[in-house]
Amino acid sequence: MIKGVMIFLIAIFTIICTIKKPPFFWEARKAVRLRKLIGDNATTIFYIAISFVLVVVAIFQFIDGVQTNYCEKAYSLHKNGDLEEAYEYYKKAIEINPDDDIVQNNISWVLCDLGRFEEAIVHADNSISLDPTDALPYVNKGNALYGLGRNEEAIENYNAAIIYDDNCPQAFYGRGCIYFDLSDLEKAKNDFEKYITMEPDDTDGLFYLGNIAYIAGEYEDAIEYIDKILELNTNDEYVYLNKGHVYQAMGKYSEAIKCYEKSINIDQLSAETNYYLSQCYAKQEKTNETIQHLKKVLEMDPEWLELIKKDESFDKIRSTQEFVNSINS
Repeated sequence: MIKGVMIFLIAIFTIICTIKKPPFFWEARKAVRLRKLIGDNATTIFYIAISFVLVVVAIFQFIDGVQTNYCEKAYSLHKNGDLEEAYEYYKKAIEINPDDDIVQNNISWVLCDLGRFEEAIVHADNSISLDPTDALPYVNKGNALYGLGRNEEAIENYNAAIIYDDNCPQAFYGRGCIYFDLSDLEKAKNDFEKYITMEPDDTDGLFYLGNIAYIAGEYEDAIEYIDKILELNTNDEYVYLNKGHVYQAMGKYSEAIKCYEKSINIDQLSAETNYYLSQCYAKQEKTNETIQHLKKVLEMDPEWLELIKKDESFDKIRSTQEFVNSINS
C-alpha cells in the first residue's frame, strides 16, 4: 500500500512539473535531450503519458496492498481461532480480486474449520479452477467432504493433492484419518508415518500412531509413540490417560496408576480418569483405594453407576461389603 502511495505521489509530481515546467525539471539534462529529440510538445505528451501510467500502477499497487492487508489480518485471526472474523476479512479480500486462487483456498480452509463444509467445497473448487496444480485446495475439499461423511470422494481429493505434491503433509494426514475411521489400520499407519516424517513435531500424527499400535496390541510401540508426544507436550491429560490405558492393557497396573494420577493432577475434575484409577486398584484388589475413587466418580457423575455394576474390572472385590455400600449409598 505504501508503495502505491509513493508511486501515485511521483505521478502527481510529474504531471505538475510537466504543466508548470519549472527550470529544475524542464531544463534538466534528460529533459533537454528529449526536447531536442522529439520537440517540446511531444516531450510534454510523453511525460503526461508516463504520469498516467504511474497513476494506473499506483492504483493497482494500492488495491493489491489493501487485499494483502485483509489477507494478513484474516490469517492472523484464523491462527488465533477467531474464525468468524477471519472469514469476514477473507471475504473482503476476495471481493477485491475474485480470481486470487490463494484467497479462495484460504476461505475454503476457514469455512472447513467453521463446519460450513458445502460452502468450503465451492471455494475449494474455485481455487482449483484457477490453479489446478496446487495441492492445498484438494486438501481443503477433501477435509470438507470428510466432514460431510463423503469419505470416498474425500480420499479422491487427498489422492489428487498427493499427485501434485507428494510432500503434502495435510493430504497424508487427512487420508490417514479416514482410513483410521474405516478401521483400515495398515493404510492409516502408512499415511501417519509419512506425515510425521514431514511434521515430526506435530503430536496429532503420533497420537494416531499410538492408537493404532494400541488397537493392534503392539503395546511397546504405543508407549514409544506416547513418550514422543510427552517430549513435545508434557501438559496434556489425555496423553497420560492413553498411556495409562496401554499399561492397563499390559497388566502393569502400578504403571497405569502413575499415568492416571498425572492426568488427574492436570484435570482434577475428571470422572473418567478417577474411574480408570478405580479399575486398576480393583484389579490389584485394593478395596479402599478403589472405593475412594469410585465415590469421586459418582459424586461428579452418577450416570457412571450402571457401568460400574457391569464392569468386570470390579469382580474381585464386588462381593465385599465396602464395594456394595459404595454403589448403593
